[in-house]
Amino acid sequence: MTKDHSIVCEGFLTIPKAAGLLGIPATTQHRAVKTGLVPSYRPLCQRVRVRLSEITAVIEAQKSGGQQDG
Repeated sequence: MTKDHSIVCEGFLTIPKAAGLLGIPATTQHRAVKTGLVPSYRPLCQRVRVRLSEITAVIEAQKSGGQQDG
């Protein structure tokens, strides 16, 4: 039996790193985090981190005209 560890192994990225990988401005990503559109994490009082999969899910939901429940 295989388990899907993609979420566990995905890890967290800083906002500028995630924005760079997606080709969007970091200010746009900061705004999405600040308004709560994109979930963010602050592990052990470090810098704000995000998951790439959660950002892409929000982008895809916006493209299809829907809004992500969460």
